[in-house]
Formats: sequence, structure tokens, C-alpha cells
Amino acid sequence: MSINLTKHLCVSIPHGGMLVPSEIPLENLSKDYDELVQQNMDHFTCNLYDFTDLMDNQQVAFQYSPVLINVNRHPDVIDECVPVTVDGMRIYKEGHEPDVILRKKLAETYHKDFHSRLSRLANKVLIIDGHSTYRGHKDTSDNVVTEDIIILNWQHSKYELEKGLQTAPQYYLEIYVENLQKRLPGLTITANTKYLSTYGHVMASHGWDGVGERGIRAPLLSQETSEDLYMSHGVPLYGEIEHLRRIFAEAIEATMKRVCDVEN
Repeated sequence: MSINLTKHLCVSIPHGGMLVPSEIPLENLSKDYDELVQQNMDHFTCNLYDFTDLMDNQQVAFQYSPVLINVNRHPDVIDECVPVTVDGMRIYKEGHEPDVILRKKLAETYHKDFHSRLSRLANKVLIIDGHSTYRGHKDTSDNVVTEDIIILNWQHSKYELEKGLQTAPQYYLEIYVENLQKRLPGLTITANTKYLSTYGHVMASHGWDGVGERGIRAPLLSQETSEDLYMSHGVPLYGEIEHLRRIFAEAIEATMKRVCDVEN
């Protein structure tokens, strides 16, 4: 790998953790908690998008359960970033929910720390925001996922201005999709086809549609990879995870080289 170039890559992995913050007593979690984690975490994304041994890149991964603290939701909307229910299911036993003061403290401590670490990374040329999905999943607009991989540089949620938010120049998106498709010719890889109305705080706070850094921002592409590619009946296929990880790293490096050629 080209260390001089890829060390300017930053990878964000916001939904791959499963730890429980020490402030939350385990006995307060509901009987549905394990099912909620199973349904809502991005399985094995901390492995799938960890390129640090291949690319010498920068990385920020959130180690705690996204059911308890969702660092990809707006920190001012406490019911979304530190919820007490998900899809109508209780996270906590009735009467054992954290109060609003503790929920705000959790957001201030954990949500803020994740984004502060991401903001502090220096000399960013590209940010990859790594997620997983699965076939049959519905986004917030009830669009059903049929794709294998979705790359996004755009979101238009209820929090954006009327025109929406673009997080990287269009040619970044097109070049990365092209590089993925070249290496994974049998897969359905699309751009901006799902999740456009889903608010992502990483995209909203850290991406922009220009070149290089602008304050804490840099060009950002969000990636949704179907778990059907690397899991079977809930069981990880470790060889497939490693295969995809290396392909993604190759495609990202090729994209960064091509982008630099275009810009120079």
C-alpha cells in the first residue's frame, strides 16, 4: 500500500460496538436487549473496515452498543441518540430507565468523545463512514434494500436544509463505485439509492463536497455493505470478511490515487 497517501484516509465505524457503559447497570437491561443489539448493530464492521494494517490509515471506532448510545444521531435529540426504546421495544426494564440527566451525561461523554476524536484527526484527504445493512431492510423512507453495497455522498433528512447535504464531490463517489465494481463484478453496487432520508451525524458533521480539509471536515463517502455477503444465518464467514476487507482497501487506495490525479 502507498503509505504516504493512505495515511490521510480516515475511517469512521460508528455502529460496530457492543460494550455497555459502566454508568448503566446490567440488571436494568430488558429481556429484549440482546435481540435489539442483534437487530441494530452493524455486525463485524470493526473488522470489515479496519484497514490499519494494510493502509496505515487513521480510524475511529465506537466500541459501545448503538442501541444504548447512537453516535450517528443528532446529539440534541436525546430520544434518538440515547433512546429508551427502539422500534417500540424496551431497552430497559420498566421503571429502570436512565433519567434525562443521565441520558444527557451519556451523550455528553460518549457521543461527544467519538466526534471529538474524529475531528482531531489531521490531514484528512478522504473519510469512509463504514456501516452494514442486509437485504430486505427498510430505510426511513420504507425503501427496501436489495443491493449488495451502497455508497453515499448525499443525505436529505429532516435535519438538512431544503436542498439536502452533499458530503463529497460527485467524482469521488463515481470513482469509488467504479473501483469496487471492477473488483467485485458479480455484486450489485449502487450510489445514493437508499438511506438518503436517514440522518447520519457523521456525514452531517464531518463531510463536505470540496477538496481536502475545511476545518474539521473532509470529503466523506458513507458505505453500507450487506451482511448477506459475509454472514450466514447469523454466523460470520471470516474468510469472506477478510476477502471484502482487502478488496475495500484496494478500491479505496485506487480511488485516492485517481482523485489526486484528477485534482493535480
